[in-house]
Amino acid sequence: MPEAENIVLNNVELIELKGEFSRTEVSMDYTNNNIPIFNLSVFPTPNEDDNGIESFTASNEKRIRFRGVEGVYTEDDTYQMLLWDEQGLRYSLMIMDADLSVNQVKQFVNKMKYVP
Repeated sequence: MPEAENIVLNNVELIELKGEFSRTEVSMDYTNNNIPIFNLSVFPTPNEDDNGIESFTASNEKRIRFRGVEGVYTEDDTYQMLLWDEQGLRYSLMIMDADLSVNQVKQFVNKMKYVP
């Protein structure tokens, strides 16, 4: 994810999950003027997810399109999240700044570059 203006990568963590969610995940925290604004986690798209993103249908979820793929935007009283699959990876972006709109985040996400 490109750094822009005051938005910078603050922390990167490699997480080894066991059990039901057994996978390796990279978690990246971004800040704006040293205040957390979102967390981006990336991990291989789960094999058991035959329908991919289309399987997400909760009432607080809506389908949105960005980066040329369909994703899911989830919003409730406690959090906002973008979720999408791209090139064999699942991206989960948790918005931590209540003042940050989903459109602002989409603009930033659209600037991401895939680095193999």
